[in-house]
Amino acid sequence: MKWRLRREQSRVQKQGDRIAATLEPAPQVGSVPAQRQQSADTQHTGSSSEPDARPEGRRSRGHRIPLRKLGDVPSFRYKLEESMRRTVMLREHHETPDPLWAINDKLGGYEFAARLGVDHPEVLGSYTSTREIDFAALPDRFVLKTRILSTNRGVKALVRLSGGAYHDLLRDRVWSVSELHADHARLEATKAGPLPLMVEELLTKPERPNDVVDDWKLYCFDGVVGLIMQRDLMGSPEQMDWRFKYWDTEFVDLGAIKDVERHDSSLEAPRFPDQLIEVAERLSRGMGRPFVRIDLLESGRGPLLGEFTPHPGRPQVFLPEYDSQLGRLWEQAEARIVARDITAGRWSHLSGGRQDQLVDLRSR
Repeated sequence: MKWRLRREQSRVQKQGDRIAATLEPAPQVGSVPAQRQQSADTQHTGSSSEPDARPEGRRSRGHRIPLRKLGDVPSFRYKLEESMRRTVMLREHHETPDPLWAINDKLGGYEFAARLGVDHPEVLGSYTSTREIDFAALPDRFVLKTRILSTNRGVKALVRLSGGAYHDLLRDRVWSVSELHADHARLEATKAGPLPLMVEELLTKPERPNDVVDDWKLYCFDGVVGLIMQRDLMGSPEQMDWRFKYWDTEFVDLGAIKDVERHDSSLEAPRFPDQLIEVAERLSRGMGRPFVRIDLLESGRGPLLGEFTPHPGRPQVFLPEYDSQLGRLWEQAEARIVARDITAGRWSHLSGGRQDQLVDLRSR
């Protein structure tokens, strides 16, 4: 029986090696431009973190091990679930909230982006309850949203009608002020707690003033944009009516790599493609975290921050090759962050405070 087990283990290992071999070296999703990848690898260090950048005499034997020999192929879906589990453990077992969630609050995200020179929709007010809002003092068109919910829950794009009611462009329905109060109370009941709100300017498409602008959701890995998702709500509150398109960083259509039944190749490219990439890279670099999805909006002022999404909603199921490529980007981002910590001396206590000893160990 033992020889059968060893034979089966060998067969599985060889099969895994063949699969991994097709992914090494792992191409970026849609081929991230080389200069962008190099910039991310060299930021804060001044030199590349890739093994080939070191002099021959300073490479360790570990750098010669093919990645396919180090385990299964990477997976974005797994890394995302791992990050979610870590967040729960921090909160429930260590009573330490992940600081990343400070910018999950939309106002906190806006403040962080502003410190990095990135604009956001104009905020008209922040409130603890809808009953604090003086609706009569607001402009005729505005967005009412909760500060922490996702997937458009609690978000209303409102246009004032005669008589004091409001047409919601996202749901194609009319709300009275009393109905707005009741709907927010319903949301708070489902969350068993208060949900602070904010009011901000309403952004619509230039050619269709009753359609809100598309969302551009950029999957970012420590300064490297790996994938861009475009979402058009199609003027409908029903998620099954929404349409999606996936782009690489050169804005080439990647096809139906996710949301197959809702993929729409007719969606148009952004007006400011290079600016979208630059803004997302800047925000991602400033965070120092291996992954976050950055949601941007286009306006006449250029790209604006919509929100940060540390954990995009389930299910994040991509075609296998893209799941692997995004997972590899996540792993590479983690390695860059550790490399920066080492270079900054964060781990020098392991060598008695001698940074040069760490360098010598790498070359043995």
